Amino acid sequence: MKNHLVLFLCTGNFYRSRFAEIYFNHRATQLELPLRAFSRGIQSAAGRNKGPISVFTINYLRELEIPIPGIDNYPVQLQECDFEQATETVALDETEHRPMILRDFPHRLEQVRFWHFPDIQFEQPALILPAIKNEIDLYFSR
Repeated sequence: MKNHLVLFLCTGNFYRSRFAEIYFNHRATQLELPLRAFSRGIQSAAGRNKGPISVFTINYLRELEIPIPGIDNYPVQLQECDFEQATETVALDETEHRPMILRDFPHRLEQVRFWHFPDIQFEQPALILPAIKNEIDLYFSR
């Protein structure tokens, strides 16, 4: 069976989407399912991130005792070929990401499912990361 590829999108590919990718892949491996995720940033090329991955993401994954592959990998900018590769696409905050998708990839809007997990300046990581985890757990319980 061919792998089902889920593309997680956020603004910088530094915090939310990186957590979603790593946690999703961890769960898929645990459950021995042919599912995989990768993540991209809609504006990661803007250079706003300080380092390769958010300390909040690292700390929460460590708290969950989940290995962090690619901890030194820097965020990756979303490109057209990423949509082509993905079986499904999830943007982590509709309010923030819908306008970005409409601006940069309007022909892909129908392909994107939107969740509602705001960035760090709007909500605490201690609330958002567990909420993303719960949403992914729900995904696997369907």
